[in-house]
Amino acid sequence: MTNHVLTPLSRYFNLIELGNRIKESGAHWHLLSIEGEHKFPNLGTWVTQHHFSPPPPDFWIGHHLINEFIEKAVVNDDDRYVVITDDDMIEPGLFSKLDQYHDDVLIISMQRSNVPTPGNGPDCAFNTLIASPENIFHGGIGFEQFVVKGKLMKKYRVPGIYHGDFIFINAVWHDHLESFRFVPDAWVYFNALPPGRAGRWDRS
Repeated sequence: MTNHVLTPLSRYFNLIELGNRIKESGAHWHLLSIEGEHKFPNLGTWVTQHHFSPPPPDFWIGHHLINEFIEKAVVNDDDRYVVITDDDMIEPGLFSKLDQYHDDVLIISMQRSNVPTPGNGPDCAFNTLIASPENIFHGGIGFEQFVVKGKLMKKYRVPGIYHGDFIFINAVWHDHLESFRFVPDAWVYFNALPPGRAGRWDRS
């Protein structure tokens, strides 16, 4: 089983820091972007670059890129996939921690930013989202927490609105409740890489 990280990429200045952590984790990194946008030199066999058509008008671009990946890339049934956006960060050793489990869906915890800064898009809260069934609600879980096997991921598509990730996760939850395992001591850090969308990570 291979772990795959999907990253809709526009913040190119975060490429090295995020890429180093993903490379250390042993995961395969998929960089998703729109045709005609920046192409990178070959980073090695652990990275695949994907260039897709632009989204329809008013369709959330990151969600469009994920749908394009599901429809046009090779998605392996028994491999795991997680979306880590280009200003987030995974904890060291994340996938080693998760590889002990064989469930089709793993939900991990997410520490949000706690220092507000001006940015694009809606403001985001600063609370910690603990992996728990009680937190499967709008505002209680994000794509970065959703680690799913390909055989389930490719059955669904992400709506083109800001909270489309919750709608996607909730659909899988509704249809495959028995396939979920919650791993609260595994972590992703939201807006960890400044400048982020709504804040930056402050470890103090």
